[in-house]
Amino acid sequence: MREMVFAVALFSFSAVAVKAADIIASPLTIAGIQEYWKHHSVGSVAEQLAALPLEYHQNAVLVRDSGSLQLSFDAAPRQILFGSDAHLLLGIGSDPGDPLYESIEFAEMNPVRHAYQAGRIHFQPGKAPAIEFSPEICKSCHDDPFIPIWGQYPRWPGVYGTDRQAISPDDYAAFGEFLLNQKVEPHFSHLDLILDPRSFALKNRKYSIPNTVMNNSLGDAVATAAFLRLRESSFYDQGSELLLDHVLHCNDDEIFEVGKKVVAFYRKRTATDPSFLSKYGKLAPLNVADVDRLARYRLLGLDPALELIRRDLTSPPRTQGGWFHGFSTLYELIEYQALSVALESDPRLGKLFLLQKKAIQLQIEKITSSGLARARLAQAEDEKEWYFLERQVYAALGSEKSAHTREACRIIGGGGDDPSL
Repeated sequence: MREMVFAVALFSFSAVAVKAADIIASPLTIAGIQEYWKHHSVGSVAEQLAALPLEYHQNAVLVRDSGSLQLSFDAAPRQILFGSDAHLLLGIGSDPGDPLYESIEFAEMNPVRHAYQAGRIHFQPGKAPAIEFSPEICKSCHDDPFIPIWGQYPRWPGVYGTDRQAISPDDYAAFGEFLLNQKVEPHFSHLDLILDPRSFALKNRKYSIPNTVMNNSLGDAVATAAFLRLRESSFYDQGSELLLDHVLHCNDDEIFEVGKKVVAFYRKRTATDPSFLSKYGKLAPLNVADVDRLARYRLLGLDPALELIRRDLTSPPRTQGGWFHGFSTLYELIEYQALSVALESDPRLGKLFLLQKKAIQLQIEKITSSGLARARLAQAEDEKEWYFLERQVYAALGSEKSAHTREACRIIGGGGDDPSL
């Protein structure tokens, strides 16, 4: 199976004419699309695409070699529309011979389950659109809850574009075929992108590289959902330090003794919780020297290798974060949120990190904001500057010799007096 799940095309092209009053309101949701059908007749994918809000015309990636059931090839890449924040992903095929040509595949972030739900929308002229939620066929690759499959910076095999705006020289001929096809294919007509024979870019992003912006948006959405699931865990209050230790580098400090805590907590869980033992017993490390983030997240009830990352289905799960986001991995995106909560709930930590607190809160605001406000922010933000801010925050928090970081480790670790949880 390929590493790609969704792909989207990028181009400047005139869309099917739709009045402004007939555009679906932001933030786009499946419920909003269903409400739109009550007042509008929609008999094709092209008609539905034309009615999407602006951010779904201007944020897309193109997959020409996909493992999806929607067909894709050089001249007819599969589109993945990710909007302003990747809370709703739309997969669009563009080969008229595809049995799913008049279907939209989607994955929507469920605000209650804090996980994506997959589905399909099927269109037929003269008939009401039909929605198919959680198709069994999708679960074979994406699991349930749905896990997105996407490449890792700076490589996206099968996707047009690199970590720059340029098209790879190896793809010049293929991309040329697409440029010819996009002028006549109705499923490309809604897209509003910057396009030329050697590059493409997003219009309303100061950082306009499509695949990297997709990484960032998807990473933010997945990390936020993962943190909310962790926060609801019955073990979060007593085990949140397992997240904070890495962002503060406490595990490099003898004060915290995180290895002993992880092993003690793990042994307690396996001794008292048969379901945990059955799920993680043979996977979680028991040796203090082998303790890593994978074990910590499993102890808190979330397994990154199984619940967050499905990049390459032909090889064993990897333990590292799956999306590049400035200077951090997916893990840091989760852990910054845990730190933000800790700074608010513990005045001692808030005082220690007074200088970094504002920057951290700005980052969390960016990660957790959504909807129309997020769409407007996406158009105005300077994402290169955001990378610089993130590096500043990470460097300040990750300084092993920092006195305030060492003190924070003492606070988080309860003074280092009790190695058990």
